Amino acid sequence: MSVLQWGLLITGTVFCLISTWIDWDGSKVVREFMHHGILFPFQYMYYLVEVAMVLLIIVFGQYAFEKWFKNDKIPYGGILVALTWGLGHWLTKGSLGVGIYTAVGGFVFGGAYLLTNRNIKLSYLFLCIMFIL
Repeated sequence: MSVLQWGLLITGTVFCLISTWIDWDGSKVVREFMHHGILFPFQYMYYLVEVAMVLLIIVFGQYAFEKWFKNDKIPYGGILVALTWGLGHWLTKGSLGVGIYTAVGGFVFGGAYLLTNRNIKLSYLFLCIMFIL
C-alpha cells in the first residue's frame, strides 16, 4: 500500500471513530457494557459476524459491478453497502439522518476495502475498528 492509501485509510478510520464518539456521546464500548451487562460479550460476537457480512457484501458487490461495468475505479461495494445499509436503517429507525449517517459509514467501509488493495484480512481488521469501537 502506498503512503497515500495508508493516509486515507487512517483518515477514514479516525472519521468513523470520531463520529461514533459523537453519536454515542462517549465510548460506544463503555456505554454498551453498561447497558448490556452480562450479555455484552454476545453483542460483540454479533458485531464480529456483522462486520464479516458487510465485508462480504462489499467484496462480492465490488466484484460483480466491476464485471458488469468493466470499471475498477469506482467503489461499487461501498456504494452498495451505503444504499442497502443506509436505506435499511432509515426505514427501521424512522430517521433520514440515521440513514444518511449509516450510508456514509458504509461508503467509507467500501473505500477501506479498495484502499487495502482488496486485502480481506486487513479490511476486516479496519472495518472492525471502525464499526466496533
